[in-house]
Amino acid sequence: MWRRNGNQADSQAFIYNNRTFFPGIREADLLLLQVGAALTPNIDQYLVNILARFKLTKWVTGDMDTESVVRSEEFVEKCNALAEHWLNLVIAMVGERFTDGVGSGSLVSPRLELRRDILHLLCIEPLPHSVIVKRIPSIKDSECELDEILDEISELKSSTKNPGKKVYYLRSGLEEEYNMFFYGYSKEQQTAAQEYQLNTRLKKGDPCPPPDLPSLSPLFSGLERVLESSVLLQAVSCTLRRIADTSTSRSKYVLESHVHKVLFLVGLGLRQDASTSSSRFTSLLNQHGVIDLIQRMVNSRPDLPEHINKLASWILGQGTRRTEDRVEDMDTSEGSSDLLRKRRAEAAAARKAKILAQMSQMQKTFATENKTLLDSIQDDKEPMAVDTEQDIQMVTVCLGPQQTEIKEANTRHQCILCQEEESIGSVHPLVMAAYIQRTTTLSQVGSWNGSGERTFPSPGLHLEASRVCSPHVSSCGHIMHARCYQKYFDSQVAKERDRNINLITRNFMNYDVQDGEYTCPICERLSNTVLPVLPPLSSLRKKQSKAPVPELGLNTFVKVIKDVADSCTPKEKQKEGEEEEKEKKKDEVSCFLSCHSKQKTLRELTLAYGSEVRDSFKTSLKDDKPPVVEEMQNMMSGFCMAVYTRSQDVNPDEMDPRVPLLLHQAVSTTLLSLDLQLQQESKPLFGSLNTRDDELVRHLVRLIGSYPACCRVPYRCKVLQDNGCFLLNSMFGDGGSVRCVFDLDMFGLLVSLISSLPGLFYSETSTPPRVLSGLGLELNCLKICVLLQIVQILRGYPERAFVEFAGVHNKSENQLLQKVVGRIARQRQFSLDVKKMNYSRLSSRLEQDLVPLLRCSALLFNSLTDIPPGQQLSQDGGTVYKNLSVYLGLPVSLSLLLDTPAANTLLDSTLLNKPDSNQVETSPSFPLTFRRSVPCLKPGAQKQYFPVGGLTQSTEWRGGLIPLPRIVYIQPRYLFTFNPDICLHLTQIFVNIQPRYMLTFFPAICYHFTQIFVNIFNPDIC
Repeated sequence: MWRRNGNQADSQAFIYNNRTFFPGIREADLLLLQVGAALTPNIDQYLVNILARFKLTKWVTGDMDTESVVRSEEFVEKCNALAEHWLNLVIAMVGERFTDGVGSGSLVSPRLELRRDILHLLCIEPLPHSVIVKRIPSIKDSECELDEILDEISELKSSTKNPGKKVYYLRSGLEEEYNMFFYGYSKEQQTAAQEYQLNTRLKKGDPCPPPDLPSLSPLFSGLERVLESSVLLQAVSCTLRRIADTSTSRSKYVLESHVHKVLFLVGLGLRQDASTSSSRFTSLLNQHGVIDLIQRMVNSRPDLPEHINKLASWILGQGTRRTEDRVEDMDTSEGSSDLLRKRRAEAAAARKAKILAQMSQMQKTFATENKTLLDSIQDDKEPMAVDTEQDIQMVTVCLGPQQTEIKEANTRHQCILCQEEESIGSVHPLVMAAYIQRTTTLSQVGSWNGSGERTFPSPGLHLEASRVCSPHVSSCGHIMHARCYQKYFDSQVAKERDRNINLITRNFMNYDVQDGEYTCPICERLSNTVLPVLPPLSSLRKKQSKAPVPELGLNTFVKVIKDVADSCTPKEKQKEGEEEEKEKKKDEVSCFLSCHSKQKTLRELTLAYGSEVRDSFKTSLKDDKPPVVEEMQNMMSGFCMAVYTRSQDVNPDEMDPRVPLLLHQAVSTTLLSLDLQLQQESKPLFGSLNTRDDELVRHLVRLIGSYPACCRVPYRCKVLQDNGCFLLNSMFGDGGSVRCVFDLDMFGLLVSLISSLPGLFYSETSTPPRVLSGLGLELNCLKICVLLQIVQILRGYPERAFVEFAGVHNKSENQLLQKVVGRIARQRQFSLDVKKMNYSRLSSRLEQDLVPLLRCSALLFNSLTDIPPGQQLSQDGGTVYKNLSVYLGLPVSLSLLLDTPAANTLLDSTLLNKPDSNQVETSPSFPLTFRRSVPCLKPGAQKQYFPVGGLTQSTEWRGGLIPLPRIVYIQPRYLFTFNPDICLHLTQIFVNIQPRYMLTFFPAICYHFTQIFVNIFNPDIC
């Protein structure tokens, strides 16, 4: 139907495909096609007419592959989509035989048809009774049989997701009746069922082959000719020939879904051949060379999805078995025993030769792909046994010169929109649905004291130590192609535009499309951007030229960055006046942009400190290829801009220097929040994150690690250089207009340093930095942040905490720690005798307080380097300083780190040599926590004033009843912004809220019923 009719075409298509509202429409059309196929005298002409309707004649004959006309990408996609619809139609014509009158025998009856519908619903996922009743359109006429069928095919058990809920699980063994392309499925149900069944059955080696088919009734016996027609066999051969072609000029008119459906059709033919004596499908397969093409596909395309390769192997086994059975039957009828034995021997020899040839080809392919690995294998078996034992007990290291060898893994993801599998880093980029918002959950200070006008905080240039406000990223974990996402989002925009034009008030969209919001096509979770899915950084580094491993020590590194900081001249403070008041919010940005003037060059520092400095800051070569394709670069820039606009609530601005800096804050805040979540739930650091959070962390960190190298905009590279100079000046500067480094969050500082320092010596003529590897500056940056964190922790201790460490002083103890404690005691005017303190106990306490920083750093560098943690770290759950420090390449104890000359150089420059007036402010108390919701008021307690975050701006609530006339419609996306104190008095809320508003308030009401304090990332929560 033409789209000229607007939304009417979409509405009619939705009604046509929906079995719940209008059951039987699609089934009646399918029945009409089956009648035509069964009664037509020429089945080939019948299928050609259908092909002409789909405009796929050239696709079936293969003429499209030899066309000289260059087709557009849109034409190719449209042709492939039509081919997929045609194959679905043929599968339905052949496989849907359970309607009374089409099939015959004991498998066909109205009750068994209902049983089949319920069975396929349970193949999607375990379901409760109410959901089954809603999804079966004809259940009202068969309610008496529902319980009998459920008892027959399912078991009632507790749900794994919600133990308090009972759901029906499909009985074991009945999954063999599952049809992957069941005609009663919607597109979403078919995808969910395939994912659930394949994940469950592939582990057992079951590729979900076609189920057994009932025999056809005499009227529909002509349907057997569909599978044996020359048209269908030509389509099967052409599709297999296209997918088996591995040349550079292979056809674009084939998809993995085409291959799956073609193999499924072949499987249906083999099932029909087994149940019907008159069928000649197997012999026709051999005549058209289909079996050989399947064998060729298996040998030449091992990269195809596992379920396709296993289904092909199942077909090969079934085809060979059918051929042997027919030979045996033929020979038995002839009565020639000698000829029978001879033919059996020949068939067995041919089968053996084919298997040996297949194994030989697989061995050659394996040897070619793993040539380097095979060459490195030693012939001596005794050392191999020792190495294997060491591998089991080894402690991995992710940073520094002792870094463990990285093992790459090629990961494939399935697009949730087009269902195509794609390797990460291929030509077609993948993206992940994500949601960005500002949060004050991690803030250590209250954003509002309960009186006066409430201000909405905004993130600064860097994450502060008090973590007042910062951007946060979350995701549902569903992945799709970038182009598929763009088409999906464009369709949402078009629907919203048409709805506004036609003034349609129904089907209200609970998200703002104009603001970039959308819902995930699978789970319908609210999202407002997409996160690029990047390959491992080790594979990106292979696209750049090899560079020597830097061997720059920490002491030299500190001296180098101190010289750079001393050569920077920060901008002086502006004079007071009207201009200062107008530009008050831009002072920090202006100072940030001016910290790079008169900076020393890399050549000067190399002459002063050696060639290790040049190797540490070496950039890529001009001949190096970009690490990612241009489309992926655009997606990375788009995500950075989304973080900027969402966190600052401003319009996009490519020239704003805060764009990359807010990305650093978003990564830091996301990792900090996930670590706090694991600590609150008492879960180990590694292996406890759910899949979506694990994927989110991995791709966020990869974005940080590759962003400097992939940035092709000179201004962005210059901003990263300015950021590096700004941070160094905040460490070693004398104060002035640059804020002190101890006012910053050290983990946020670490993320910003590893992303900015590689481009510290950037110029207009230089090339972008190299992709991070964990072998360069990362370890030195981590050591600097650990030393600065020690000072922060000590500045946050009250005087009574230092008194606890009073004891006998040992002269062999670290003198640097004594100097630091003495300086902080003078600044805060503590009456302490620093010479009578036990610094060994203080060092042990500091190791405990440093664990949160090391945990977040371990999450960061685990995703950056893809080096898994060792067994010791995995077993202790990331709670022991020693195991964390070993994994991060740090000394095993804090005393060893403080005994290094670099520690003296750094702390002398950042703390001990600065005037006391610059360090009077105290740091927050460590370890830092997060803000929790306010509990319910006790009876008789005084009510406090709270604004209603989810209602209108003018609505106010002082406790008690909510004024009903002022309640407005509340969108579900605002449920996360509700102030928990709205639900303090549940009885009054139930009385005063109309029934249509009950669902809106229900999540907040359940919140206080269960007395669970949810960590809500929104500034409105006090």
